[in-house]
Amino acid sequence: MDGTEMLRRLSTTDYESELDACEGVGLSRDELERLGFTAEQLRQLRHGLSDGVDIYKFYDPKLPWYEMEVIRKGLRIGADLSNFRSRMDWMQIREILTGLEHGVDIEVYARPEFLAPQMMELRLGLEAGVEVSYYSNPKLDWYQMREIRLGLEHGVDVEVYCYLDYDAKVLCIIRIGLENHIDMLRYARLNYSGGVLGELLEGFKNGIDLAHYAVLGFDADQLHEIGYSLKNKLPMEQYFDTDYYGQQMHQIVLGLERHLDVSVYAKKEYNWFQMREIRLGMEERLSVAFYTNPDFTWKQMQEIRSALEDDLNVETLAKLSNSATRMREIHEELLKQRESGNTGGTPVGGDFNDEQTQEIILGLDAGVDVTVYARPDYSAEHMRTIRLRLMAEAGM
Repeated sequence: MDGTEMLRRLSTTDYESELDACEGVGLSRDELERLGFTAEQLRQLRHGLSDGVDIYKFYDPKLPWYEMEVIRKGLRIGADLSNFRSRMDWMQIREILTGLEHGVDIEVYARPEFLAPQMMELRLGLEAGVEVSYYSNPKLDWYQMREIRLGLEHGVDVEVYCYLDYDAKVLCIIRIGLENHIDMLRYARLNYSGGVLGELLEGFKNGIDLAHYAVLGFDADQLHEIGYSLKNKLPMEQYFDTDYYGQQMHQIVLGLERHLDVSVYAKKEYNWFQMREIRLGMEERLSVAFYTNPDFTWKQMQEIRSALEDDLNVETLAKLSNSATRMREIHEELLKQRESGNTGGTPVGGDFNDEQTQEIILGLDAGVDVTVYARPDYSAEHMRTIRLRLMAEAGM
């Protein structure tokens, strides 16, 4: 029995079980089947009877079971929430139900202009006993409402930041600043992004003033690296330059932490992927000079670094004319040569065209001595003739 069939049988069993249970409490089995209630809907009707409520307030197969549940739970505490259905969705009605269950004044937020998440923030504020009028505005999104609510709960003066002008990230930074007795509002008024404000705040908390760098136009990622390097006393100042992207600065920071000569790769012509490959090579004490040419893609650099890690001679591999894929092929050829003991004489890579290289690879795969024919002055056809002869002599 496959999974689909098993689920079908379980669903059928569940449905029949609910029909039996509903019939057992006095409901008409024939009517329930005729109207087409699902097992979950039947369960809500049965629970409604058990709760002693008027199930005909939600006796409708067109109602999803979760809406039936909300109405049922409302009736259980004496509230007919079905009246809200024409003006609100079930998630809004559920927030009204939760408010009633928790004993708060739902009139504050039981309005269709509030979305369910906004209702939730108002409800949470009422439960916490704060003055929700500061954010009882449907023009505020629920993220903004949350930041004002948290400020009220934490005892800060929300009047200084409960404006529509600021997005939730900015409000969050202002709030956390107030909680730490740091005035971030003055920087928010300069229209810095939430990310920049976050880095400024983190700097202030660490005793570092990054405001000067923000004025110079450094973005959040760059400010993060500047703040980190200053906090950890890394000699990074000469690289505080807006022309470096944050990820480039991060690679420089990583190199400084590992006591590398970052001047080798801290150059603007490298993207951060290239910087990373050079840094990783330096950490392994590899001869990175083979791939510091910025014309190499980072993928090519990665392949050259990988070959160096395998202690291979990369002179034929590390050529701009070789794609990263071709470098990987040459890398594998060199490894095969070393494993077979043919390390002395097979030039591999850029000295051969694709057809010649293919003949060398086929010979290596067959285990014959490719040094007999691996010569650039031999045509691919001549190489093939020699390879086939060597294979025949070896009984292949």
